[in-house]
Amino acid sequence: MERKSTPALFIFHLVALIAVAAGAFVTFYLVFQSGAKNKSILLLFLFTVWDLSPFAALLAAHSVSKHWPVIVKRVLYFLMLLIAAGSTLYYWHVAWLTGPSRTGPFLIIPFVSWMLMVIVMPATAAFVRRRTR
Repeated sequence: MERKSTPALFIFHLVALIAVAAGAFVTFYLVFQSGAKNKSILLLFLFTVWDLSPFAALLAAHSVSKHWPVIVKRVLYFLMLLIAAGSTLYYWHVAWLTGPSRTGPFLIIPFVSWMLMVIVMPATAAFVRRRTR
């Protein structure tokens, strides 16, 4: 299995990193925007930590991915883009809705993001290991 990086992979890598950083920043802002009327600082803190946790996990995975096979890196970068763009767009949509409660998506989206990471990354690694034998 080739572990060599190409210029296209490097660009994909940079775009994914920028997307995760921007997604984390926008998520942070939108959590505070949506929770502005909430009087509980602890609850706002817990929501912030929970909503930023997928971005932190993606950055942690990125930091240890230097020696991973190229296909696993590509899947990681794709997940970084998908989770950053998908969650940010959905949070943006929810933040401007009116109504009594907008907390559901801020609980569900991080859970779905974690499930994607926990299922897709090990499955990809197992596929690569089986293919190289």
